Amino acid sequence: MKDFLKTSVSIINKCLVFTLPEEMTDETISMIREFIINTAGEKDIRGAVLNFSTVRVIDSYIYESFRQISMALSLIGVEAVWAGLKPSSITAMMDLNIDFSKLSIPTVFDVESALDYLGKKNRQ
Repeated sequence: MKDFLKTSVSIINKCLVFTLPEEMTDETISMIREFIINTAGEKDIRGAVLNFSTVRVIDSYIYESFRQISMALSLIGVEAVWAGLKPSSITAMMDLNIDFSKLSIPTVFDVESALDYLGKKNRQ
């Protein structure tokens, strides 16, 4: 539970912005999944920004977990956008032979870009 608290959560223009903690355990990821999906379902959320900017390492389990969370959000009409992926994390994922062809989730440089992207989508 302690790891889960090392994060920030806000709602901006009907978008849930969730900054992921620096390090995550299986338990932390499970709590994050529950929190994000429940919050999106209970509030009038149109989009979700998963901010990876503080995450040190993304292994195949973390990648797949957040891909599944993003897909689950789409089932309730909430589009997820990944923001702040670091080049070192991307390189590490490539070294693990993670299949990026499954990633149908928009990715952007930072939270501001994610909010701009979701704002444009919501105006259409």
